[in-house]
Amino acid sequence: MSFLYGVNGGVATLLLCALLYLDELGVPLPFAPNEVLLILAGLLIGTYAIPPWMFLPLAYIALVAGCLTGFGWARRLGSVRLRAVAVRLHAERAYDRARARVQQASWWSIGITRMLPGVRTYATLVAGASDMPLRVFVTGALPALAVWEAVWVGIGIAVGAPAEHLLSRVERLTTSGVLLIAAGVGSYLAIRKVPSADEELEAMISRVPSAPRLALALILDFGVVATIVSGADRIIRAAAHIRHVGHHDFLVLIGAVVAVYVIVTRRGAGATAGERLLKVSYRMRIPWGRLTRRRSASGAPPRSRRSER
Repeated sequence: MSFLYGVNGGVATLLLCALLYLDELGVPLPFAPNEVLLILAGLLIGTYAIPPWMFLPLAYIALVAGCLTGFGWARRLGSVRLRAVAVRLHAERAYDRARARVQQASWWSIGITRMLPGVRTYATLVAGASDMPLRVFVTGALPALAVWEAVWVGIGIAVGAPAEHLLSRVERLTTSGVLLIAAGVGSYLAIRKVPSADEELEAMISRVPSAPRLALALILDFGVVATIVSGADRIIRAAAHIRHVGHHDFLVLIGAVVAVYVIVTRRGAGATAGERLLKVSYRMRIPWGRLTRRRSASGAPPRSRRSER
């Protein structure tokens, strides 16, 4: 049971932290804004679906990393092109409000703005685009992130913890299972519903090394599937009154579902949610032309692609 608790909590934590990073980066996530993700995490902590000692520090690291990354790419993009991106994403009003607050702001003002829902993420981008000193921004933003996380996770725990004491074991498993499935399905929908970005933003994403983008896409896709499977596992064990499940069987199940998910989504929509969002592909492309030139240079006769297979 402790092994499954760790697996369920680990995949849910991984998925939520990846989404928190993307939200801080400036990627608009319908159905899953930052505060909703943190409240959901608090509910999962309150129902013992994820351990607080695992989620809280990792979530803060994800928030800080996303915030600093957003600050950096906004500085490279510039204020004119950044507003063009906001217009394309139908977020120009929030961008303009953030710009009015952030320009000529002190570290104290940055901290306050970073805790205003609907404006906080754009405050990071505006601060970066307006060439605000990084020291001033970090001094205000990092403490604000800690307060923001504590408040919203605390709200979720305050709701989930009292209910946990009133539920039986079967009801606790069912409740946490439903929450995990909701987290997985909601995350998938949020990723798939991200509007197409401006060409400038897509170009900026494409300039990021492919390895980090591929890793983040894998985390998102694996996290979505594994979180849903973990929730279904809890509901099934609650309904069938099963206390112990084989570790090997559980991991094999997750692996099989991930494989089916990748095949189905790539054949249907053309790409998984992670691939589409981060402009990567899991399909390995072999540079046949380069291999042929190398063989020719070494004196070996070139071979056709069919013979290579």
